[in-house]
Amino acid sequence: MLTASVNNIEHIESQSLAGVGVIRVYFHPGAQIAEAEAQVTATCQTLLKIMPPGITPPFIVRYSATSVPVVQIAVSSDTLTEEQILDYCANFVIQQLGTVKGARVPQPWGGKQRQIMVDLDQEALYARGCRPRT
Repeated sequence: MLTASVNNIEHIESQSLAGVGVIRVYFHPGAQIAEAEAQVTATCQTLLKIMPPGITPPFIVRYSATSVPVVQIAVSSDTLTEEQILDYCANFVIQQLGTVKGARVPQPWGGKQRQIMVDLDQEALYARGCRPRT
């Protein structure tokens, strides 16, 4: 889909990791990167409508030869669950790194998202006057 809607693509690379997909789009020299980024964003927004409910929207990051990541951090724990590690990184580690001048800090990826499931007793709800909206 990207090749049909985004100008000046040289090639595309993709990588599947646990719970996340990484797609790298490379452009020809001289391409208008701001325009290409807008086209990629628009295409991704269109594709979100056909994706499963609850999917995390794509995080689009612009890199050039002068802005490649210089640090990548892996976090693990002997006492925290994957959900707790991801929550900790998203709420504390990212906040601290974001205060570093010139740092561009994306949201953490990997791990497991916290999920909460609720089982409702519909008969008990109806008995208390709770009805679904029609």
